[in-house]
Amino acid sequence: MQKLGILLIVIIAFIDGILVAKSFEQEAATIDANTMVDIFEPVEIELAPETEVPFTIQAPLGWYKPYTDFSEEAAAYMAVKWAKDEQITSPQSAAAAMLEIGENASTSEEILALITGKHKYLKAFSIKNMVQSSLEQEIGEGHLLIVTVNGQNLENPYYGDPAPENHTLLIIGQTDEAFITHDPGTVRGKAYEYKKSTLMSALQGESIIVIEN
Repeated sequence: MQKLGILLIVIIAFIDGILVAKSFEQEAATIDANTMVDIFEPVEIELAPETEVPFTIQAPLGWYKPYTDFSEEAAAYMAVKWAKDEQITSPQSAAAAMLEIGENASTSEEILALITGKHKYLKAFSIKNMVQSSLEQEIGEGHLLIVTVNGQNLENPYYGDPAPENHTLLIIGQTDEAFITHDPGTVRGKAYEYKKSTLMSALQGESIIVIEN
């Protein structure tokens, strides 16, 4: 009886194997040659544009003046480096460059003058339509945005206490729910995401700066 039971199990497993093989054969027959090539070809992953924008904090060598007031200079420096397809080679080079151009700019007009004057980069302009759809459109067209904000409204847990009232961000991308920024006010600011509603509520000033490549 035991041998008969074992024999029945073997027969059932054999029949099941045949059925599975036939099912796979029928399914494979529905896949054309081009599809099979696509399955086995290596997949290329395209990096998001925001990963290509160089990043520096505003105080790369230490949190002391004048660098504590250099968020505008840092945002402008990162944007122009991206626009010119250049890299930030070291904290020392970033600190030296920001110190050389440092004017303690605080308004959008002053930041724009910094970019077109000291940086000598002319593909920058300001827009006064500071609504969310305008920002989304500019980002969608591959531009970067420099915005001035009240940092205390951003609720960034990595800011010092108190958070800066007058602060500048570089917007480098977006998701459905968030703007992706390089925030020079914290070492954790690279590609930092703020909810769109949060960033919009923190905007201040009368215009934003658009950087084209």
